[in-house]
Order: sequence, then structure tokens, then C-alpha cells
Amino acid sequence: MLSDDESQYLRALELHSTGERHFERARTELLYGEWLRRNRRRSDARAPLRSALEIFSRLRAKPWVTRASIELGATGDTGPTAEPAAENSACAPDGELNRLDLGQGY
Repeated sequence: MLSDDESQYLRALELHSTGERHFERARTELLYGEWLRRNRRRSDARAPLRSALEIFSRLRAKPWVTRASIELGATGDTGPTAEPAAENSACAPDGELNRLDLGQGY
């Protein structure tokens, strides 16, 4: 979502608040935080960027953790960067993913 209308970001976040699609919510928060920062609202950008970073970290989505960390740093945030979580109950085990990829799912 690339828009100059903040209400569209807020509406998307509102829609995500009722669902269980954590990765999609984190992506929306990341985009919103990027938009805020690029519109010179660095302090406003920190909350959605921190939230995105936390979710990506829990999901062990390393490229997204990196992107969110860079964006958060660009706001002047000096907090610790998140590392992907060692455990992740939200993701399927590797073997299960492989079976699903090969059409051998349940």
C-alpha cells in the first residue's frame, strides 16, 4: 500500500486487529511506519515499527526483521534490535512445510 492518505493505513491496521494473520499485520505496520518516517514523523513511526519488528522476530522472518530494524534505526531509535526468536510456535516444523510444498499435506 503506497498512499499519501494516512486513513488507508489506519483502516488496514483496524482490519488486521480482528484477525490472526500476524505476518500481514506486521507488514502493514512496517509500511505505515516507513510512510510516517518518510513524512518526517519519526517519533510517530517508532510504535508501528517496533510492533512490526517484534512480530517478525517471533515469526523468525529474518529478512523482515532486518528491514524493520533498519527503518527503526532511521527514526533515531537507539533501543536493542530484535533477533529472531529461538522457538516459534506459529510456524510449522520444517518437515511439515516440505510436505505441504510437495502437495503431501494433510
